[in-house]
Amino acid sequence: MVVAGVQLASSLANVASNPSREWLSDRATREIEALSSLFARLAQDDGEICDVECSAMLADVVDGLAAIFGQARHIVCEVNVEPISLSQEKRRALVLIASELIINTLKYAFPSGQGGRISLVFGQDQGRVRLDVRDNGIGHVAHSDTGGGEGSTLIGRLGSILDAEFQTTHGLEAKGWGVVVSMPAAPA
Repeated sequence: MVVAGVQLASSLANVASNPSREWLSDRATREIEALSSLFARLAQDDGEICDVECSAMLADVVDGLAAIFGQARHIVCEVNVEPISLSQEKRRALVLIASELIINTLKYAFPSGQGGRISLVFGQDQGRVRLDVRDNGIGHVAHSDTGGGEGSTLIGRLGSILDAEFQTTHGLEAKGWGVVVSMPAAPA
């Protein structure tokens, strides 16, 4: 799984440094470099056994993805996260799942320049940690092509690290699509 984070960081760094990136604004290049740095940090394991707070990194990654891939298309990403600590391995899995869900939403939910909203809520509820990602895009049809792809396989593998359950649900404003990822909260 560390490999997935390193690959993301490397891919983003290549985009930002490639001479053919003339189409990217300086602002977009800076945002890509910042996001690449976050993914590189996520991939590092400092050997600590203690839990690490994950909410700030989760919010930063989601905000970075939305700024790079959604802002020009008038897609707003609302992020609401509670401070929750997880092991480094679980934090990596959680952030990568959230990244994949946000990327898929940005790719499929808002075709033809349609603007919209994405909501990510991360918190604790009834002894479980919940990640809730929803959009007000075109709905499940938009995501149905992704059901058996590499992203779904990656999400499934990462979910097993978290002992997570996945549930698809309605999106925002009675339209769109959503996914709720639920996992056991760490013992206090």
